[in-house]
Order: sequence, then C-alpha cells, then structure tokens
Amino acid sequence: MFVLRPMWSLVQLLGQRLQFVLRSLTKLCLSKSGSSKKEKESSNPAQVYKDLYSMTLRQTDEDTPLAVVSHLLDVLSNVESVLSQHQETSR
Repeated sequence: MFVLRPMWSLVQLLGQRLQFVLRSLTKLCLSKSGSSKKEKESSNPAQVYKDLYSMTLRQTDEDTPLAVVSHLLDVLSNVESVLSQHQETSR
C-alpha cells in the first residue's frame, strides 16, 4: 500500500485538475461568446466544454483506485473523441 498511496494522490489530483481545466474553459468561452441567439443555439465551444466537464463528475460512491482510474480513462477518451468531432464540424 505504501507504493499506491503516492499514485492514488496523483490520480485524484489528475481528476481535480481535469475538472478545473474544463470548468475554466467553459467560463472563458461564456465570457468571450457573442450575444447573438444563433451562436448560443449552435454547438458552441462553451457547451462542448460544459458537456465534457459534466462527464468528469462522478455519481458513484466507489472511490477505489481502480474505479477512479477507469472513470478518468473513460472521460479522457470521451474528451478526445468529442473534441475531434467538434473540430471537424466547425471546419
């Protein structure tokens, strides 16, 4: 367990940092977005980051290292696919 304790702290920190970055990107996009209604209805970056942030929120009480790492891997793979899809549609 001695070896897992530092890794567990890093895994928790990674999850917290990912949430912070996605929340900050959402706020930044919302503060920079225009006020036109058409922009808000379309798939804008703020909504994409908000959806990605919501993926990071866990609804399970299981806080085992394996469960947290598995959740982070799922979130990161979703982030990659959503961002690549968003880039293709915005071209």
